[in-house]
Amino acid sequence: MSPEILMIPRTTMELRVLSVLASRKSGWVTRDEIIADIYAEREPENADACVRVFLSKLRGRAPDFGFRIETINRSEGGVRRQSRYRLVEASHGRG
Repeated sequence: MSPEILMIPRTTMELRVLSVLASRKSGWVTRDEIIADIYAEREPENADACVRVFLSKLRGRAPDFGFRIETINRSEGGVRRQSRYRLVEASHGRG
């Protein structure tokens, strides 16, 4: 993980979410996979909501540090699958 990435988080939870995304640079990760990595032993009842909130916060701030969080939503046979996320280097500037 690059030093710049460590400047983004303001909370331990943001750092944990970011760490999972950074460790999976070569592929996409679902919220369920993030939750499983963060809460290896005991998952709290509100884990999905927490991870969703922190992904949203990080998505807004990551470009300021040269990174962005990509999201992909896919459907299979008319059934929507869970969104997948990955951390990538951002192109120069916002947008």
